[in-house]
Amino acid sequence: MIGKVIAGIITITLITFLILLITFYFLQENIKVEVNRINYQTVEIVATQGYFSSQLYEELRDQVNKYGDYFIQLKLERVVKDGVYDVFYHSEEILNQPLQIGDRITVFLEDGNDTIFARLLTTAMGSGINSGINQQIKSLKTGIIAKNAKDMVKGYDVMADIYQYSQQEDVAMLVITKMNGDGKYYGYGSHPDVDVTNPFYGDSDDERGNTGINYIFDNGNFNREINYYSNGEIRLITYIQQ
Repeated sequence: MIGKVIAGIITITLITFLILLITFYFLQENIKVEVNRINYQTVEIVATQGYFSSQLYEELRDQVNKYGDYFIQLKLERVVKDGVYDVFYHSEEILNQPLQIGDRITVFLEDGNDTIFARLLTTAMGSGINSGINQQIKSLKTGIIAKNAKDMVKGYDVMADIYQYSQQEDVAMLVITKMNGDGKYYGYGSHPDVDVTNPFYGDSDDERGNTGINYIFDNGNFNREINYYSNGEIRLITYIQQ
């Protein structure tokens, strides 16, 4: 009788353990997929924009740390000439630096903690199995820069620039939104590129609300291009919403 009870307890324990093991295995695999997806998207953004911003780095860190305590290692290979690269590993040498076509960016992620699946398996089978188990979730992605760096700014930067230059008649700004491909000029009629004096943003209906064709979204992404007079002074700043 006692033997049957003990056997029953052992059976229930083993079944419960196997259920937990299977559950945490699939949870681990789902986390791997998600971390790889986040890493891939980050590298893809850098490769297509030619720029690794500190904001993007913070977003990467915040997203992966939802799934653990991740170590992030960056690697930048700058093209010197065909087949020759300068290699950088420190974030201050990589973030917020313009990248060129052909440069290579690598992002390596590794969770500082063992997965629950690995810990359960190690507990059940002993430390001798450690060498055969991938105990931390890792992700390694490399991208080749496809476009030269752009001067990317946010919508609130555009509005701040309009305000900053609103008193300077020799500087004009052209803002091209996705709803207005022709764009709208900001500046004074005395400027060679401006037909009608309009130094301020936000004082007309087309700039108000989400439906205004010239409305600038605070967190919208804009590519900034600067044209100069022959004397080197700023003439026109163009912002193109991405």
